[in-house]
Amino acid sequence: MPFVPGGWELIVLLVVIVLVVGPSKMPSIARMLGKGVSEVRETVTEPKKEIVAALTGEEPKPDKKQ
Repeated sequence: MPFVPGGWELIVLLVVIVLVVGPSKMPSIARMLGKGVSEVRETVTEPKKEIVAALTGEEPKPDKKQ
């Protein structure tokens, strides 16, 4: 069963991150994490679209971001 942090765990985690990194670097770290998550989602979504298109016999739809 995966670990899903609750409210107190998230608060403690955020406090530890602020203490370790510092409040001035938090926006840049959050931006970097957001970009990383976005890239992972794109990497996973493309093959998934191609597999679904191959199984259904349809042409893959082009991305809206072009």
